[in-house]
Amino acid sequence: MGFLFCWGTNAQAVVYLSTEEALRLAFPAGEQRMTVPLSQLTDAQLAGLKEKTGMPFSSRITHCYQGLKQGKIKGYACIDNMIGKSEYITYLLYIRHPQGEVEFVELMTYRESEGGEIKNPAFLRQFQGKNSEDPVRLERDIRKISGATYSSRALATGARKLIHLYRIFLKDLPPLHQAAP
Repeated sequence: MGFLFCWGTNAQAVVYLSTEEALRLAFPAGEQRMTVPLSQLTDAQLAGLKEKTGMPFSSRITHCYQGLKQGKIKGYACIDNMIGKSEYITYLLYIRHPQGEVEFVELMTYRESEGGEIKNPAFLRQFQGKNSEDPVRLERDIRKISGATYSSRALATGARKLIHLYRIFLKDLPPLHQAAP
């Protein structure tokens, strides 16, 4: 069993959305949500994700859900954690299917002592419409927030990772039929 060492901050976690609240935004009434088994990623898919993002992928901290309406896939919501300066930032990214474009990003929990300005809707809107053809990189197509550079970079890197997860793995999944927790 491992542990994560983070430098201490005096920050307290600010919870903007619980998991259930975030998933209700992604999957409104009338849509089913199914848990995606990320453990089924192949070694080649994991290598592809690392190549595109520069970081290893962990199915222990990322959770994805497939949204279905009348048996057809509407989109995918992924909840992920990225390290900002020293603490995890938890967010949800929703990707429309089959377009593969980000529909929205929601900040769920912010744990850093500074940089919480990434909650600003203008910052989060920059991710809308992004897909695997976009760089999704700070100072390229995502503007950083002054005083929140680490947090801005973490969210851009995380979004890029999930966009490529969609392209490499999620887009080709058939409709799932197991119950989500």
